[in-house]
Amino acid sequence: MNLTHYDLDSLVYLSTDIVIARMSEDAEHSLSATVTETLYGALNPGDRVERLSPFLSFFRPMEDGMNVILFLDRRPHSYDFFHSDAAKSSFAVPPSGVYLIDTYGHVHHYYQEANPGPYVAQGYSFFVDKSIPTQEQDIKLPSLKETKVRIAASIKSIETVRPLLDKTATREDIPKLFALLNSRKERGAGCGFQAGDAVVERVSSQIRSFKDPELLLRLRAKTVDVESDIGFVQGGPYRDAEFTLSRVQYLLQVLSDKKADPSLRMAAAEILVGVNRFHSGAHNEPEKTWLIDNEWLIGSAEKIRTSARAIFDDDAESIELRSLCLRFLPLDAEALADVKRIYARTHSNELRYAIEDSFLQVSDSLYQSLGASGGPVTSIVLAAGQQSCAMATAGNTAFIMKYHQRQDFHESSMFASRQYVLTNVETGQRIVPAKIHQLGGWSSMNDGEGWFELSRASDLAPGKYSLRLEFSLHGEVVSPGYPLAISVTDTPSWRVTIVKSPD
Repeated sequence: MNLTHYDLDSLVYLSTDIVIARMSEDAEHSLSATVTETLYGALNPGDRVERLSPFLSFFRPMEDGMNVILFLDRRPHSYDFFHSDAAKSSFAVPPSGVYLIDTYGHVHHYYQEANPGPYVAQGYSFFVDKSIPTQEQDIKLPSLKETKVRIAASIKSIETVRPLLDKTATREDIPKLFALLNSRKERGAGCGFQAGDAVVERVSSQIRSFKDPELLLRLRAKTVDVESDIGFVQGGPYRDAEFTLSRVQYLLQVLSDKKADPSLRMAAAEILVGVNRFHSGAHNEPEKTWLIDNEWLIGSAEKIRTSARAIFDDDAESIELRSLCLRFLPLDAEALADVKRIYARTHSNELRYAIEDSFLQVSDSLYQSLGASGGPVTSIVLAAGQQSCAMATAGNTAFIMKYHQRQDFHESSMFASRQYVLTNVETGQRIVPAKIHQLGGWSSMNDGEGWFELSRASDLAPGKYSLRLEFSLHGEVVSPGYPLAISVTDTPSWRVTIVKSPD
């Protein structure tokens, strides 16, 4: 059960009232709140907000006598499967719409730290062992005064766009909607299943209402968390073969048009790849994972393969687009020979990784036929792009690490260790960064992705370096990953800045 954490602007947009309140819990464990200060809306100090249990039962801690900031919506609606009677409450609480005020006057947001699991206030722990933050930890968080200033600024900002968001969109609104969408995405307000952006969700809904394929493709190029890719090619709850064919043909037209906006071509490829993940039948043979055999794409399978092959073979196309098109090539002898030919001649680490990753999705033996330098694991470090969920701290650079290991390495990998290594290009000196600041990521049994930044890399002298991930077993490096070339430069505000090397 994913519990979304909304940013402040989202909570302000979702709220009709924002108050500071004191929580109360009665003998039957029902939660209510008494307003002590109004930050937004028509509630007054002393007003009591009842029937809050359906909305707050997944928050930890949530106890009698706690002081909180409550984001409230007086337009009640159904909340979740477990609380069908929530609509009877006078106010709803949007997901993550509570800030805890500690005894030192500092403010804690609530996040879902593990899934499944509840919302947990910053610094608290309720998994296995229960713990609370220390005074030192509490006072490092924003003060109530600072938070009230931020809430006031957010209210002012959201009030300027609320009329646009609340109306039924017209064609004349489209430029404004995309401008707002762009500004929100540039700020990186939300990313991933735990981070939500209600403004982006509303703008996306308004743009989708036009049911225009070009607008939908522009939307897909800007956002990841849009309606299902299948919705693009199906268009409704029931199968419409003619509609599907026209939409797939449109995607192929954009994908094959070298003059089209690169972001739209990427979006077209991503939709086709997303749709192809939904197979019409269960496959036990790994080799069939590259088949195009579901009801939406099978009629256009040959055209998809032809377009994908032309793009993959073209060195002038972007590495990202070629890597996506690789997913549509058949695993016959001719296609495999072509892929291996390109693998052998390319100087792009990113393309080599994409090929190795794709082969590993099929079998260890197919991957080993490449003679990859990474041995049992392929990995790569990249600079995080604008569409990435990796948000670095101000003045720093975020990186993305990807890896995929052979299945036969999985058992021994429990004894394997991995570390990031910086190598000075001029001197050959190897440096293991003292501290890596993890920004997020995911992992499964054999593959994963990590987002990170080098924390205050003051131990690095200015110069050019390579940054890679290495896997070691019994003290011996068994897999040197593909490196990223970076440069380190002195700056007045921070000893070093990490930037992608121009060469």
